[in-house]
Amino acid sequence: MVLNSHQISFLVYSNPASSPWLVSCAHAPSTGADRSSFWSLLESTGNRFQGPWILIGDFNAILSSAEKKGGRNFGSPSHNSFVDFVHSNGLVDLGYVGNPFTWNNNRQGTHNIKERLDRGLSNHNWILLFLNALITHLPAIASDHNPLLLSTNNNRPNLPKPFNLRNFGRGISRAMQLLPKLGLL
Repeated sequence: MVLNSHQISFLVYSNPASSPWLVSCAHAPSTGADRSSFWSLLESTGNRFQGPWILIGDFNAILSSAEKKGGRNFGSPSHNSFVDFVHSNGLVDLGYVGNPFTWNNNRQGTHNIKERLDRGLSNHNWILLFLNALITHLPAIASDHNPLLLSTNNNRPNLPKPFNLRNFGRGISRAMQLLPKLGLL
């Protein structure tokens, strides 16, 4: 297990139990200078484990201009250390269902900026284990980020399901009951 201020990495033993896979939950630093060392640390985590690997979380970076709306223009992908990290480690963006942007600065009008900072990435070995995996961008409720939901055995033809306000309210109610138990409220 790896644990520091920007990542938690652990092995998961599922079916088959002889094929553990590595999960790295990430929250990248917000400054570019700190992110460079973060990418190196994540890379060394992945290199120590040569099996199936998934990374999920807030990477505080985007891969292309299509993942940003508003604010300053996105620089060239060839000068982006996040793009370099993804390519040099043979990672694949797992895609998503839901809102295309996972972060919003919550400002109005021309000052509003939206970006896809949160995502799931994996290597090809992990994809071979979970061919039907799916990341869903859930609605942002009490944060400027949309939470991510990873489903490893998803039946894709059934998505997206229609929104049901009654079921949504039940889910919120249950979440509010759990937050104090988890020490989050």
